[in-house]
Amino acid sequence: MGLILGGILLALVTSAIAVVIVLVVQKYTDPLRERHDGYVDAIGMVFAVVGVLYAIVLAFVVISVWDQMSSARDDSFTEATALVSTYAYAQTQPEPERSQIQALAHDYTVEVINDEWPRMARHETVPLTGWSTLDRLRQAVTRTAPGADASDAAVDAYQAALANVDAVAAARESRAGVAVRGLPVVMWFLLVGGGMLTIAFAYLFDIAGLVPQIIFTVGLTVMVVLLLYAVYQLEYPFARGERLEPDAFRFALARFAQLTG
Repeated sequence: MGLILGGILLALVTSAIAVVIVLVVQKYTDPLRERHDGYVDAIGMVFAVVGVLYAIVLAFVVISVWDQMSSARDDSFTEATALVSTYAYAQTQPEPERSQIQALAHDYTVEVINDEWPRMARHETVPLTGWSTLDRLRQAVTRTAPGADASDAAVDAYQAALANVDAVAAARESRAGVAVRGLPVVMWFLLVGGGMLTIAFAYLFDIAGLVPQIIFTVGLTVMVVLLLYAVYQLEYPFARGERLEPDAFRFALARFAQLTG
């Protein structure tokens, strides 16, 4: 089921359930509304406090998971771009350093696509074999260090190559972290429990007319549920419906082939 279709189906089911709850609540709270004049005012005061607090928490979480998704996307392109730059640097080096650097960069990229990405989709830890390949790549680049009589351009190119390897390592570390780091259980308890509490108070409002009551409560319920649905889909950048694909690394492989003709 597609991400959008799943959201629409969830909204429809939630709306139907919300309408039924409105009808039930209206039926059994009418006598209470008639006996207590301050009923609506009390509910409104509590709802204002609970609603504002929950809105702040929910907004913070939505922004947090979205930023994490954006950062994961940027890190993957940073990692792949640095690999391409390292591969291009090897083109300027003599054999056997050229072949060694390019082979290691290619092997690392293929390993990320074929082995690490499926693991990240299952929230599994990224294996250490990729780190081993990256360590050998750094050693291969280090062996191309220019001599004392080298030109400034050669020294700058070598330093840039080392910086690119470091950029790959930093982006890899970030990618490995977000692949297994979701929201804490206590945060999900707060999101779900706070949402249910906020919605529950909304059903107790006394709005003139059944139709306006249904529109108000159903709209609030669907909005909260859809926001929680979005948080769930964005919680793990490399899994679930909104997961990132290894497009940056596929592009890197294409650039490798292009650079070597």
